Amino acid sequence: MNLPRTSRWRVPLTTTATALLVGAWGARAQSVTQSITLNPGWNSIHVEVEPANQAPGVVFTNLPVSSVWARFESLSSVEFIQDQNEVRAGQPGWLAWFAPSRPEAFLGNLFAIKANRAYLVRYEGAAPAVLSLTGRPSFRQPVWVPDAYNLKGFALDPTAPPTFHDYFRPSAAHFNRSLDRLHGVFRLNASGQWTAVGPADTMKSGEAYWVYAQGASDYNGPLGLRLEVGDALEFGTALERLTLSLRNRSTHALTAHVRDLSNPAAPALAYQRFDEANGFAYDPLPAPLSLATAAGETKRLTLAIRRIAFSAPAYRGILEVTDDAGSRHLIPVTAERVTAAAGRFASQGRQDALGRYAKSDALAYAGLWAGSVAIRAVSEANSGVITTNPATQEVTRTGGSTNPTPVKAEFSFRLLLHVDDAGNARLLKEVIQMFQEGTYTNDAQGNLVAATPGRYVLLTDDRLISQFQGASLRDGVPVGRRLSTAALDFNRGPTNHLELTGTFAIGNQLTVSVTNAPTDPTNPYRHKFHPDHDNLDLRFASYTPEAFAITRQITLGFAASDPLGGTSPNFGYSVMGGTYGESLAGLHKVPIHVQGVFRLERVSDIAVLNQ
Repeated sequence: MNLPRTSRWRVPLTTTATALLVGAWGARAQSVTQSITLNPGWNSIHVEVEPANQAPGVVFTNLPVSSVWARFESLSSVEFIQDQNEVRAGQPGWLAWFAPSRPEAFLGNLFAIKANRAYLVRYEGAAPAVLSLTGRPSFRQPVWVPDAYNLKGFALDPTAPPTFHDYFRPSAAHFNRSLDRLHGVFRLNASGQWTAVGPADTMKSGEAYWVYAQGASDYNGPLGLRLEVGDALEFGTALERLTLSLRNRSTHALTAHVRDLSNPAAPALAYQRFDEANGFAYDPLPAPLSLATAAGETKRLTLAIRRIAFSAPAYRGILEVTDDAGSRHLIPVTAERVTAAAGRFASQGRQDALGRYAKSDALAYAGLWAGSVAIRAVSEANSGVITTNPATQEVTRTGGSTNPTPVKAEFSFRLLLHVDDAGNARLLKEVIQMFQEGTYTNDAQGNLVAATPGRYVLLTDDRLISQFQGASLRDGVPVGRRLSTAALDFNRGPTNHLELTGTFAIGNQLTVSVTNAPTDPTNPYRHKFHPDHDNLDLRFASYTPEAFAITRQITLGFAASDPLGGTSPNFGYSVMGGTYGESLAGLHKVPIHVQGVFRLERVSDIAVLNQ
């Protein structure tokens, strides 16, 4: 059959019979198995996974494959020829691999079998054989050469593939709606010739075709998918949300079905939905989540990673997106949770039946936590009758109540905590992030190489600042990032932190005593320039206590749900909160009791201070 000539040079592409089947896909972590049947002669295949070992000699081991060809897409048109005997190694626009037994093996320049690529495979066996490829799927936007034929395969549902007419009709680059016909699609027929397909012919998952693109194209199916970046949903250690865009290019409604193939019984993924009463909320991803899209509509699906649901330090999953137009996309999903000393990673960490971290998993909470306290109730100090025993100076209250009563307006202040890799929690009044430069050495050849990498550090000891560099630039000058709170002042020497008693974990509590001594500059009773409040005698010569010590007994009770009504999918992992209680002694003759709520977010995974 004569096919269109659209350039000044020729591409060797006439092949013989091909029968391609994609068998059952099995998903474990991020490994997927694709099974392809190779028939004697030429086979036009579409690889959908990234093999663990990508070398062609390994991928096709134990199979009598003599050569493998891959089209190197470029911004130029291509030409078909009829006779495969015209194949030449080094043909412009093509990469080739030859079996080691072939005399032209040394001319091979195809060194890897990649996902989302089409290949022409010459199989020399007398009977069909199955090629099994196991590896990680990869989601990529197709690259189309305009005004040319492109060798392409497509992400199709093996159980319900579409017709060429239904699949390409939404794209003007591949289908002429006024004439109701394809611009040009060719496949291998039973006799091994490239022949034009009929509109009603059914596509096959794992098969590659020559498809003409009239003008520019970014088409990847009637329900087009797009990621924010890369070929996967990669949350890393810090990202909480990523967005998947679904664009209905067709003229009728389509429904997408999204499911996590890894562990649907305990999903690590959540999706964002809008609740009229509470705003945005996150629910575990069902199996499946069905999303209806109107013709021409673009729907954005925001997915969040629920690190609290991890059963291991890292999550490796696969997101399957199918639709009723015959497409099926597999998208890798990766995420990690902080569970190690010095902000790195470790294998420790287990959860209880409620998904909460036990005390033995102290590493799960390591890092710097910043947030706020909202005071909602305060006891009335002057309620009842207050008397003082002249002999003992003991103050007692008769009647009244020590229970806090609601305030008319909340009072908020910042709260800073740090948890080390042993689970020890500390109350901070100030912390500065700095940078420690890496060190370098010479290798055996005398080249300068890095010995230790640079890293960020957290400092509460001001004496150490000169030993480090700034963590960010301000007007071209490196400076540190500083967090502080004015509501909790104490004098604890150069380290500037207080040890808390208890366990930093859901269902537990932390307690600490914060004291403002009479000599502290921030003691509310002391005034440096007022003779009655300067802690000096009448001659201003010797110390005479005139200010009272202020003691604050603080209790933080960690709750299983966000007390401020937040919608973070990672509450209990990177977001914590609960009830705040405080008893102040020294401000009044009787203690003042305070109640409220607090909420903290992990802002750094550095698990050590001043190192």
